[in-house]
Amino acid sequence: TYSLVLVGRYVFDLAIDGLIQVAATSHPSLLKIPEDLEKYHALSRAPLLLNTCPTDQQFPPEAQTTADDIFAHGKFAPGYRREYFEGCMHGFAVRGDMGDVLVRKGKEGAFRATVEWFIEYL
Repeated sequence: TYSLVLVGRYVFDLAIDGLIQVAATSHPSLLKIPEDLEKYHALSRAPLLLNTCPTDQQFPPEAQTTADDIFAHGKFAPGYRREYFEGCMHGFAVRGDMGDVLVRKGKEGAFRATVEWFIEYL
């Protein structure tokens, strides 16, 4: 049983190829929207967690909405959840300013959500 939290591109590729059983990524990057989301939906069986934020040039709010349109409300049987951390920007989960209360809350929240996601699905 393997799981992975990395750059969105790698998480998606590994899940699509069936090499991981559970997927989680924070502020995903290097994805083609909507193509990669649609491909994941069609080919992957790995439950997907996306930790997102409002200021993200790699996965902006429009991409987040597209992900919800494709996966949410039971449209993806393996499981889908998107967490949203207000006041954060791309990179918050790995290099966020821990002196900023909202960023600290986002980083800790993304960590907690990811651990809980893995516990639920592994």
